[in-house]
Amino acid sequence: MTSFFKQFQATRTAATPLVAVRTSDPPSTIAGIAQCALNGKVEKTPLLVWDIIHGLRGLNTAGVAEANRLLNGANPAEVAKPAETLALIEEAAEDAIIFFHQGHRYLTDPAVIQGISNLRNVYKANGTMLVLLVVPGAILPSELARDMTVLDEPLPTVEELGEIVRALFEAYCKQDSVKQAGLKLTAADTERAVDALVGLPAFCAEQSLAISLTPQGVDFDALWERKRQAIEQTKGLSIHRGGNKFADLGGLEGIKKFGNLLIKGKQSFRLVLWVDEIEKGMAGTGTDSSGTKTDMVGHLLTWMQEKEVDAMLLYGVAGSGKSEFAKVLANECGCPCARFDIGGMEDKYIGESGGNIRTATAVADAMAQNRVLVVATCNSTSTLPPELFRRMTMGIWFFDKPTGEELAAIWKIYRAKYKIGAKDQQPNDVDWTGANIRICCQLASRLSINLMEASTYIVPVGKSAAEAIAGMRTQASNRYLSASQGGTYQQEATAAPSISGGGRRFATVDPKGGTA
Repeated sequence: MTSFFKQFQATRTAATPLVAVRTSDPPSTIAGIAQCALNGKVEKTPLLVWDIIHGLRGLNTAGVAEANRLLNGANPAEVAKPAETLALIEEAAEDAIIFFHQGHRYLTDPAVIQGISNLRNVYKANGTMLVLLVVPGAILPSELARDMTVLDEPLPTVEELGEIVRALFEAYCKQDSVKQAGLKLTAADTERAVDALVGLPAFCAEQSLAISLTPQGVDFDALWERKRQAIEQTKGLSIHRGGNKFADLGGLEGIKKFGNLLIKGKQSFRLVLWVDEIEKGMAGTGTDSSGTKTDMVGHLLTWMQEKEVDAMLLYGVAGSGKSEFAKVLANECGCPCARFDIGGMEDKYIGESGGNIRTATAVADAMAQNRVLVVATCNSTSTLPPELFRRMTMGIWFFDKPTGEELAAIWKIYRAKYKIGAKDQQPNDVDWTGANIRICCQLASRLSINLMEASTYIVPVGKSAAEAIAGMRTQASNRYLSASQGGTYQQEATAAPSISGGGRRFATVDPKGGTA
């Protein structure tokens, strides 16, 4: 019996009248409670279930009899309004359990809140229980928060998923059309399949695997793609698709060296949670009248603290490779990179935003099995709360403009990618970033023009954001780590020549802090 069912059993023993269960798979939760948590009394305990379509129904013989008694001949579908049903079940029999589907959808209705409150003392006296089935991360209204016990049913563990994989594969191999293939599931195949399913609810995992089984074995590419699609149903989460590695990222030798140490460490991570432009997601914290943004950011910081999540903050010049580093780090490690979009989790309904971010962190926990690395990027730190900086256990890294040597490395990478010949002269790249070079090569390829002509459509970031970059350098000096060189970033303004490919430049450069 899992810890969740033990917790439910304890609430049942204590005659807890009102329970909210946060679950990704309500039908599975109901079946599990009936099977695991009732001490063999499943037939004696009246089990009832309500949903907005079917109304109140019985789940077992005792439950059917109790539903018929309560309805007194009425059609269940005609008595399906939530508040009306809550009034009806005040008369439920002793020791009954009533499961209430999609409970979070009705918690803004005062009549529903009152109806649930009315059940507390009645059910406490006779041992009856209302089980409100809600989505992971759902927040109860303040009127119910002290009356209801909240239980979280976690997503399946690695061990539980392993059982699902083995059982489903065994059943698949028994099919007549597959028997002759002589398929065998190796321990390595099981591990790969579980790795592709971790983070999914049990039913979703079963379906994803079932569709990915072929007479030749498990189609792991298809299985991973179905996992990505399933994860992206979580609001604010998306999975990056791409195969770039450190070799495709010019410069940044300091942070790439650190990334390799992370990957080869005693306990490597299983998920990179990429929070792009985190300063925008956290803007308004502590000032929004609804408290929504403050609650969301507060949950993220609390989650990082309680789960001891490792994190790193990448700060610096726009287009210097911060976001790309997060993605290639995951590829180097062979784990997913999930984009964590705080703004995308905001909802127009009160309480839904907090529920969305709690759901997203729960999915991240399940995917990573407590081995998640948060990589946050930002172009400004002015809106970031001080508490965030204390969570950056893997350092705050400053990404400066590229040095001449780094620019040359970046040109080489993008020339090869866009098939630009060696005879095509490079423009003067003073004040350029890696993003400027990428766009220049991309334009040259797409428009069938040479690099010099393509450069006329480029405004170097070093010029368009010169004042901002100067301020960033001052802020980072002696405070943050250098993504280019490693070690503490040191601002060192010296007039020095820089040569990159076909262009020679004279500029104020930072020989220790330049990046790509």
